[in-house]
Amino acid sequence: SDVEVEGCLSSRSECCRGHIRRAKAIDVEYQDLRGNTKTCTLRGFEARIFQHELDHLDGVLHIDRQSAADRAASQPFLDVLVDKHGPGGSLELPAERLAALQPPPVFDDDAP
Repeated sequence: SDVEVEGCLSSRSECCRGHIRRAKAIDVEYQDLRGNTKTCTLRGFEARIFQHELDHLDGVLHIDRQSAADRAASQPFLDVLVDKHGPGGSLELPAERLAALQPPPVFDDDAP
């Protein structure tokens, strides 16, 4: 796995960026437009983006994978969004979902 700074357009990436651990390469299986099963290996930035977008489908935000320090730095901006737009959505994953994330979230001693 690799740790890099990552943001998200869904959470105003300029204010909520943080160190995120992602696999460097992933094997994916998908169906093409004709329903044929295909497989491929994604590496580097392409693998990172695929994992980021797959997290969205699973209800996981990049901030769920941030270190405590990065999340604390992002929290004031997230609080402003909640104040502006009202409560809703999910800014906190349940503990069991957070513990099951693979690769695991970044810890403060992992961040460069």
